[in-house]
Amino acid sequence: MKNNKIIALLVLALMSFSSGALAATKQKSTEASANLQSILSGSTRNDDNKARDQYRHPYQTLNFFGVKPSDTVVELWPGSGWYSEILAPYLAAKGKLIVAPPPGVYTERYQKMATERASVFSKVAMVNFPALLGGVKAMDGSADVVLTFRNAHNWRLGSFSPNNQDYSAAAFREIFAMLKPGGV
Repeated sequence: MKNNKIIALLVLALMSFSSGALAATKQKSTEASANLQSILSGSTRNDDNKARDQYRHPYQTLNFFGVKPSDTVVELWPGSGWYSEILAPYLAAKGKLIVAPPPGVYTERYQKMATERASVFSKVAMVNFPALLGGVKAMDGSADVVLTFRNAHNWRLGSFSPNNQDYSAAAFREIFAMLKPGGV
């Protein structure tokens, strides 16, 4: 009987601890959610990009992948920065955004855009992807999240490689190597 009382007290203690931890987690999640919503509708975003939200669903997408404001996120082949202009301010205070365009003209275009919009992109780091095309690669084990949108077909088709050879397997190995244990 005495053991049952001890077990009951331990269960109650654990439940009260977990509910406190759960409440703190929920509060952080709510704050992060409000911050992301604010960024999506904020003045740091291009109006044309905001208009595409109804098709691209950035809030739902980033939540699906579990991107948190404290994460280190590598965005592969960011193009014109559609996701970057959301991720850069979202991660600026506690996290880190690393963009990874292919080397060459896309790196130059992104650098130009980042310079012109320094108020948004000043904390963004840049590497290149994939390493087999040249440039500086992301450090192994550095990313909580690696994001890429509509790019795998380019790797399969050998885009930017001198002989248009499929390098998708090497690209996915490099992505996996970037991730911290448990990364997405």
